[in-house]
This record gives sequence, structure tokens and C-alpha cells, in this order.
Amino acid sequence: MAEPGVINLNFRQALPAPLLYVGFVDYYGPLDWRTHSAHRHDYYQFFVVTEGRFLFVAETGENLWLEPGDALIFRPGIMHNWHVEPDTCCRTFMVFFDSIPEGPFHDIQERLSQEPLPGHWRLPVSLEEVVPLLAAIRRECETSASLGTAVVYGLTMTLMAACTRSLAPGNGAGGGNGLPPAVLKALQYIETHFAAAISVVDIARHAGLSTGRLTELFRLHVGTSPLSYLNNHRIDKAKILLLYSPLKLAEVAAQSGFRSLPYFCRRFGQAAGVTPGDFRRGRFEQVLHECASTPATERGLSHDDPV
Repeated sequence: MAEPGVINLNFRQALPAPLLYVGFVDYYGPLDWRTHSAHRHDYYQFFVVTEGRFLFVAETGENLWLEPGDALIFRPGIMHNWHVEPDTCCRTFMVFFDSIPEGPFHDIQERLSQEPLPGHWRLPVSLEEVVPLLAAIRRECETSASLGTAVVYGLTMTLMAACTRSLAPGNGAGGGNGLPPAVLKALQYIETHFAAAISVVDIARHAGLSTGRLTELFRLHVGTSPLSYLNNHRIDKAKILLLYSPLKLAEVAAQSGFRSLPYFCRRFGQAAGVTPGDFRRGRFEQVLHECASTPATERGLSHDDPV
């Protein structure tokens, strides 16, 4: 087994829009949150596991275990972190890309427009279908042959089209799982302004509704009131900062939209059942314990497998 680290083989020539990066990344564990920090991108990230086991921790705090044949797409701006277990190698294929313009592959963007929350799409992938495409892309990354840019572009976009076929096609307007446009506008306003001193009146005004109508639509389509959703959203953002940043508690409170540390601690304790400090310590220890307690044989891995 190689020393812990990351080995990258990427296509080094400039790629046509929307592609920003195409490459193969091998991760040799242990790699955890003590060796890297959480981050976000201004672009989409497409990620396929071809060997081993990889853990993404999404902005929601959800553990997303990926095994061979699993693919994931993060939309822009989503905070995430990752983990690779000790004595394992995880091999992946990765693409960074911007919004896909009109053209033969725009249907991919149509499908991605349908699910603005929670910010990622998990996709089943047929390795039998994609392995030949990946092998051809790898050859181009290794050789930089003539017309390599066109070949990599065509193969990569075809691969992503194949992997996103399981998503429902849309109308290009961002269906939001059937949510009314006014509710979507309210949710987007909260996502953008949750750290500011906003009120239900502000949210309703932005959505073009009265506060009563906004509350009625939220209870019908979201399952809670706008104020409860806003407070829960702020708590979720605080959890992300507690997990992924070195910020002090007062800084976490301020960046999550809470105007005082005591109020933040009280609301956080009511929502999470623990103090912010205990949450920060306990969550990290819990995930590492889950990693250590799952035998490799249960995951289809063997320490004797070649790397």
C-alpha cells in the first residue's frame, strides 16, 4: 500500500466549455479531516468511484458512502468534505464543469435543474457501460494525442449524459420537485440571506406574497412554517461550520444568522440536543468510529487487493 496521499492524472490541455477539469484521482488512506478542510466550488463536481470506498460528507451533514458504480454530482456552492479509510485505495474519475449551454448535451442541464435541494444528486452507474469510456479518456490523459481535446470532450459529455439519464427530464426552469414558483423564490431567498437579519415579512415580500399566504404554502409544501424553516436552516448552516471550520462559537453564531452567542447556544441545544461544542467534538469522533468499526470484508474490500 502506498503512503497516504493523492495521485492525480488529468487532461492538461484546455477544454471547451463547460468543462473545466477532467481527470482520474487515486486516494490512498488514511485521509481524513485532519489532513484537509471542507470546501465548496463555484462549479459542478461530477465524481465516479471505480475502485474502493469513498466517504463524502454533504452540506446537510449526511454521510454519502460511495462504492464502485456510484456517482455523485454536487451543484455549485455546496460545502462538503471527504474521508478515505486507512490501508485502502480509492480510485475515482472526476469532472468539474459549468452550466451546460444550449446544444446536444443541454439535456444534462435540464435534468440537473430539477433538484435544487439538498444540493447533490446520487446516481447509479453501470460500470460495464462506462468502463470503456473511462479507458478511452485515460488514454488521452496519458498520451495527449492529436485531437485529444475533441475526443476527451466528446467522451466526457457522453459519460455524464449516460450517468444522468436516471434523473427526471425537466423544462429548464428548475422544477424544484413540484414546488410553486413563489415557494422556490422564498427558499432561494433564505439560502442567500439566512446570515442577515431577515424576517418572515422580508421573505414574503421577496416571494410576492402576504405573510399569511406564505405560511399557508410553506405548511402545505414544505411541512413547516417559514420562521421554523429559517431557524432550522440557520442551525444546519451552523452545524456545517462546526464540523468544517476552525471558527470560534461566536463567529459560527454570527455567520449562521444568530445575533448573540447565548441565543445561538440555546436554540442549537433545543434543535440538536447537545451544545455546539459537544456537537463539534462528538460528530468527528462518531464518523471515525463508524469508519473503524466496519470490517473491510463487509464492504467488498480486502487488504490483499492489488493497488
